[in-house]
Amino acid sequence: MNYRAVGRALKQIKFAGHAVIELAHRRDMKLARPLRESLKISRKYVRDTLGY
Repeated sequence: MNYRAVGRALKQIKFAGHAVIELAHRRDMKLARPLRESLKISRKYVRDTLGY
C-alpha cells in the first residue's frame, strides 16, 4: 500500500477525522519489544508518512 499517496489524498480532500493504528499479531507470537514502544514507532510512522 502506498501510504504516502493515501496521506496526499486525505490532505487533498481536507480529511479531518481520526486515524487508527492497528497492531495485529498471532496470539502465540513473542513480541520483540514492549507494546507501548511499538505503538510509539507506529504513531511516528503515521505522522511522518500521512502527515497526521
